[in-house]
Amino acid sequence: MTDSEYNSFLEYLKKEVVRGNPSDLEQIKKKRSKVLYYASRCGFDKGDKINWAKFNGWMLKYSVYKKPLSVYSTYQLDELISQFQSMYKKQTDEKSI
Repeated sequence: MTDSEYNSFLEYLKKEVVRGNPSDLEQIKKKRSKVLYYASRCGFDKGDKINWAKFNGWMLKYSVYKKPLSVYSTYQLDELISQFQSMYKKQTDEKSI
């Protein structure tokens, strides 16, 4: 098994484990919502909706694990939230200068 196959298999297992526990699903939903909240505050919105093309492109190129939001695990979402909080803080600090 190659490293790529191994990593893909691990991601698959993580998703399967989450599917079995409703409280984990709710936790992931809340964390994804938090990511999207900060994303909209950081300029990934188009009016009152997320600009998905811009957001998904950014996720694949710059996010912590460089993958779509839907495949982030619970612990990875925590890191992604921190990344977005830092971006938001930096933007608000620059605006106050």
